[in-house]
Amino acid sequence: MKVTIDTCGESLDVVFNRLTEMGTRQLFDGHVASQMQSAIYCLERVEELFKRRIKAMQHLGDVYSLDISVLEEHRNRFSALKAELEDLKAIYEAPGEEPVADGEV
Repeated sequence: MKVTIDTCGESLDVVFNRLTEMGTRQLFDGHVASQMQSAIYCLERVEELFKRRIKAMQHLGDVYSLDISVLEEHRNRFSALKAELEDLKAIYEAPGEEPVADGEV
């Protein structure tokens, strides 16, 4: 059996280096996505802790109303951070797509 490889004029070293980089990039992207998922899980736990604390403080009355508003603000900020991480994770989970910088087409 005869196998022909079309390298588009490039040396086999260049072609194999690119293939190696692709494999390495996929591993990197998978690792990044996995770490982001861990961070998202941690943020979900933090958000749940805020919710529980706010609920407990609401039962204690108006004395803690200022503290509750601060906790609500912090919970909202963690939620926004979680949403941003989920967007980034989706980029790294997308198969074979290059992340595009803002302003590029």
